[in-house]
Amino acid sequence: MLKLTRKLSRDTLSQIAALEFDSVSVDGGRLKLEWSTLKSRSGDAVEDILWWEDNRLVGFLGLYAFGGPTVELSGMVHPDYRRRGIGTKLLDQAIKLCRERGRHKILLVIPRTSPGGQALAESRRGVLDH
Repeated sequence: MLKLTRKLSRDTLSQIAALEFDSVSVDGGRLKLEWSTLKSRSGDAVEDILWWEDNRLVGFLGLYAFGGPTVELSGMVHPDYRRRGIGTKLLDQAIKLCRERGRHKILLVIPRTSPGGQALAESRRGVLDH
């Protein structure tokens, strides 16, 4: 189930950390989750999109706007839950939020070691930037 959130609880942050560990264990590399930002969300706007199944966090996508025109998106889907459309639904919701806020430059941050992330970006006509 998709859930939009303005501020992350300690429990949710712990579940994001566990999800990150599971994802990196399978894919290698590292994720750009900006932990200091996640821990200090203002709560003024939805900046994180979560996917829950059976009270377990299995998908996460964070929006990071650092003052410039570009919004960075970074997240993951648990390896056991991939290929079910969760990543697509998280990304669709993030793009919708960005557009509603008048933000049209989006950088989807994906590790080069993630074939699933790369496939998701390519399916959306993403262009390798750096």
